[in-house]
Amino acid sequence: MPDLEIPEKFTEVARGKSKDLAAAIAECVFRLGTDPRHQSLQTHHIKGTRNPKIFEAYVDMKNRVTWCYGEAGRIVLLNNCNHDIINRY
Repeated sequence: MPDLEIPEKFTEVARGKSKDLAAAIAECVFRLGTDPRHQSLQTHHIKGTRNPKIFEAYVDMKNRVTWCYGEAGRIVLLNNCNHDIINRY
């Protein structure tokens, strides 16, 4: 089970979401911390971005959590947003 690094900015953005979406983000984060390859996350590299080491995991069909691996295999959460998030990297 990998360690998670959850920056304050990630948490602040999640708190600004609707109650249902915030709960779905929390579930996604839990699954990432338990098994980043969990089938429901549909985890994959984000293709066509400036940083090829960034991954995305599905919260739902419209929303994603982006993340990368840090030191010692730690998962570093980057952002949670709608699918257009990939245009930022």
